Amino acid sequence: WQVNLRRTCQSEQCPSGPTFPSVLPANIFPPLKDVDQKYVVGQNARIVVGQTLIIDCHADGYNITYYWKASYSDRSLTLQPGKVSPARKLTVSKNGKSLTLKEATKSYSGTYTCVCVADDIRVNSRSQERSSLVTVYGMGSCKKPSYSKNSLGLSRIDLQFSCPVSKDAWFPCWITSYSVQYKHFRFEKFYQQRSSSNKSSFRLTELSPNVQYMITVKAAYNNPYCRKYTEFSKQLVVTTLTKASTAPENVRIRKLTSSSVTILWQSPKETYGGSVEKYVVSFGIVFMNYSEYTTSNLTIELSSLTPFTTYQFYVTAFTQNITTLQLLQGLASTVVQVTTLTDAPSRPRKLKSVGGSRHLNISWIKPARPNGPINYYSITVTSLESAFRHTQNVTVLEMAISQLSPFTQYLVSVIAVNTLDEKELRSSALQAVHRTLDERPAPPVCIKAKALNSSAVILEWDKPKPGDYKVINYTIYHREWSVFVLSTSFIITKLRSYTDYTLFISASTSNGNVLQTSEKCSMAVKTWPEQPPAPASVLFNASDSEPYAIVLGIPQLVVSTGPIDFIDLIISDQLYSSDPLNGKASLVTYKTNNKTYIAARLNASYLGELIKLENKRQPEQGFYNAKIQPNTTYYVYLRVVTIGWDKEKTPLISVSNASIVWTAALGALKTTYSSKLESAVIAAIVVVVLIV
Repeated sequence: WQVNLRRTCQSEQCPSGPTFPSVLPANIFPPLKDVDQKYVVGQNARIVVGQTLIIDCHADGYNITYYWKASYSDRSLTLQPGKVSPARKLTVSKNGKSLTLKEATKSYSGTYTCVCVADDIRVNSRSQERSSLVTVYGMGSCKKPSYSKNSLGLSRIDLQFSCPVSKDAWFPCWITSYSVQYKHFRFEKFYQQRSSSNKSSFRLTELSPNVQYMITVKAAYNNPYCRKYTEFSKQLVVTTLTKASTAPENVRIRKLTSSSVTILWQSPKETYGGSVEKYVVSFGIVFMNYSEYTTSNLTIELSSLTPFTTYQFYVTAFTQNITTLQLLQGLASTVVQVTTLTDAPSRPRKLKSVGGSRHLNISWIKPARPNGPINYYSITVTSLESAFRHTQNVTVLEMAISQLSPFTQYLVSVIAVNTLDEKELRSSALQAVHRTLDERPAPPVCIKAKALNSSAVILEWDKPKPGDYKVINYTIYHREWSVFVLSTSFIITKLRSYTDYTLFISASTSNGNVLQTSEKCSMAVKTWPEQPPAPASVLFNASDSEPYAIVLGIPQLVVSTGPIDFIDLIISDQLYSSDPLNGKASLVTYKTNNKTYIAARLNASYLGELIKLENKRQPEQGFYNAKIQPNTTYYVYLRVVTIGWDKEKTPLISVSNASIVWTAALGALKTTYSSKLESAVIAAIVVVVLIV
């Protein structure tokens, strides 16, 4: 409403002060320069970060002045016309009718009030105010783009984007495309590429290898109330890959020994912007696996090599990408072949020495590590018992030496020899001790063989004739056994009685397990017989009709211990506890004895027979100094005599126990005698059969 200053109005009709129109248009003006929005005070405004807001204020009244009050983020400001806030975000127009919020941020969300003041004394209420609630919403912004190592190339970079919309926006701001800005780190000018879709990935191409690029990205929106683009993201710094370098050049040998080699080379001609981080030397024996050695220098020394061995090697350079630290393997150099120098060989192996009494055959195996071509082997044979020493060089793996001494220890030494620049390289010595054999000795001299008893004999012999040998033992042979002895006499026991033995003796010399045996000498000997077993008692019968005769049964006797020469019957009227002849073999000596006896000597054929003794000379070897008396008790002894085996020795005699016999009385009837004799004979025969 307007105030008519020329009219006087009633108090109830006078204006109370400036008033805002009761109905204000709620028009939202189109964005200013695609980013600004215009509101009328009293309307609640919603804008996004970065937009500029203009609020218009108009009141009806006379002589109206305007000013603004702003309340946001716990701050309160009063702005007069034509003034600017301290942060230069809020500006009031010169007439005070509009307030401009420039490039709003979320902190400027709050209440903005337009105050109208009427300069009229007639107005009771001098001011009116109206407020607008302004809300500043966030808007999506792009994060720093990213990439993966696998997305890098020599001339490309694959990028990944992320430009989320702010969660507090009340309207959608859809991304329609992206704009990528990048530049070479050495230049100021940025290049820009625009994606044709809203996909969150993009590939930069036609870049240079191993160059550092600075990259940033922004997004474009489709909503007219959003800004056309987000702000550019933070910068991404990335370096493209380095192209593999060319091969190292002029690879050569600088120093060579038998166990080491020094290799030298030059840098690759082209590294394509990358820096050589390391060199790898692949080194190994020909046709075998290679080992790798790393260095940052242009030379390397490899040690612990095998002498006189052919090796191959080549060198590869590795360049590094600055950003990813990825190593690129360059081209390998040409393969170089080298053979290490000759060195002293290792010791020969498995020395063997075989020979006789005056010669020696030596053989061995070549060293496990020859370390070069073996020029020759040096063999030295040294006597450990004399001043003899012989050295000989050979190119084969064996040697024979003669004119040695029998049964002598020799030290055999074998050395392998290489040559380098006319200098001898000798291995350590392979040694062994060898003793030559004794020569075959002459046979021992047999002296005698003598029986000691029925189961033992003693042998005696003499040493062989002197020679170039040393006898270590003697051997006594029998067809069933043999025995080794050290002396020149020996007693053999556990032989069979009364047996003939032929024994042989040889002499032996030795070198280790090799025996040299002489011819044999021989001796014959017979063992003694053994004591014959005691015979059983005789059987007898006195004749009733012949009081001067005695019938005796001679028992059978099996003797395996020696021969039986005689059987003696001794008949006496006296009882003896042992042999009545006291071991004497002759009956003649007993004949002169003053004792009454009857004696008869029988040969062995009478064993198991009946004999009849009468008072006459029967058998022929009977000796008598008394006649058979009738009705007399006699003691009969049976002797088994072995006497002919050795005339110088005491006879071997065994005596039976005494048998008691008696003769018949005079005048006895013949019939009685005959019947008794027949009974005695029959009984004797039965007993003899039982004994046998």
